[in-house]
Amino acid sequence: MISHMANETTIPKRLWKYRKWNDHARAMIETGEVKFSTFSEINDPFEGTCWVKFSADSTELDRYVREVLAQHHPDDSIPMRTRRYKALHKDFQDKLGEAKGNTLQYKASNRYGLFSVADHCDDILMWSHYGYQHRGVCIAVLPERFAPKVFRQVRYVQKIPIATAWEFLGGSYETFQKIALSKSVAWEYEREWRTAMEPGVRCFPECVERMVVGALAAEDTRREVDEAVKNSSRRIQIHEAHLSDVRFEVTIEPPIPG
Repeated sequence: MISHMANETTIPKRLWKYRKWNDHARAMIETGEVKFSTFSEINDPFEGTCWVKFSADSTELDRYVREVLAQHHPDDSIPMRTRRYKALHKDFQDKLGEAKGNTLQYKASNRYGLFSVADHCDDILMWSHYGYQHRGVCIAVLPERFAPKVFRQVRYVQKIPIATAWEFLGGSYETFQKIALSKSVAWEYEREWRTAMEPGVRCFPECVERMVVGALAAEDTRREVDEAVKNSSRRIQIHEAHLSDVRFEVTIEPPIPG
């Protein structure tokens, strides 16, 4: 289970998913269906990237290579294991010989999936980038409905995270979180929160509490949203986004309660 951050950041009462209105958004409202996406499915090319730090100790490198082979080629014959060992050991030595500080850059595996949300529903950029250019919707989910999963806040940093070779090889949930919760400061406007589990579509009944329809949404979208809300087993409040006449901002009516 994902635990709270070290600074005990309070998880908001509701979190928001900006998205295009389509069958997936409808399923989210009607049945609580959400998708947990792998690193390779997310739009940031740095997702899942980390530096893996190796010890300068040749004995540890030997152990590491043997463990990699045991994990990925457990059924090798002795001759094949020997050939693979020599090739992989040389590859690591060559790469580390060119690297600075005994570190190599890798992508974390797609073993886990992420469900990403924001802590606001009125951001102009988020509506433009994820809310189908203000023609989509923004759906509020209740974190408590995802229990025992817990949402954690993304850290916006300047540098790619570092993991030890053994952390990376072990592929623990804690190491995954360390990598998954680190993003460039360029994404800071998203104010993102994440939770994780096995990749794919999962269902969290009645996790949707309310939703906002985009300021430029078509009448067909508004009609289909009404139909989806009626089909939900939970009462869902519909709000409307509006573009301000005097300021560069999005307002929500009726206002979202605290």
